[in-house]
Amino acid sequence: MALYLKAYTIKKSIRLATILTFILLTVGIVYLYYIFTPPSEQVITLTEEEKEVVQFLSIYYLAMNESSLNKVSKLFQKEAVLISPKGDKYKGIDEIESYYENIWRGLEKFEIRKKLLSIEVKDNYAKVSYCSKSIERSPAARMDNIKTFRDDFVLVKQDDDWRINGLTISSELSEVI
Repeated sequence: MALYLKAYTIKKSIRLATILTFILLTVGIVYLYYIFTPPSEQVITLTEEEKEVVQFLSIYYLAMNESSLNKVSKLFQKEAVLISPKGDKYKGIDEIESYYENIWRGLEKFEIRKKLLSIEVKDNYAKVSYCSKSIERSPAARMDNIKTFRDDFVLVKQDDDWRINGLTISSELSEVI
């Protein structure tokens, strides 16, 4: 009888250890899933003014996807400043246009996808941050070159129209698309 109880106790302990191991593995897998899975799309409720700013910047990203220097440059103020991911500073429309010409030179494909990170609109000023992913392909490349950036905009409203006063493009990201 003692041998039977000992065997029964060992069998019960093994079963309990198996159940606990399964629970710990399940919790671990779920934990890792949530750590390594990007957050789902946040539902951001925008004011009318914020919607206007987002719409304006949608025009910027559309012009970027079209590689349209004319459309992009019209969105900047004459004295605007752009800081590239490398830290180079471009002042004024002419220098900003040369920056975009260099980006698009020699590419057969250029596409940007974006995700709104934050927006703040006060009076005639707006600060907006996007996470963007550029997809580039040159004729010689067999694969797309994908880069992810953080785009921080400073906008100014002039004569009822928004214009980009400053744009900092950095490769330091808080999120991934």
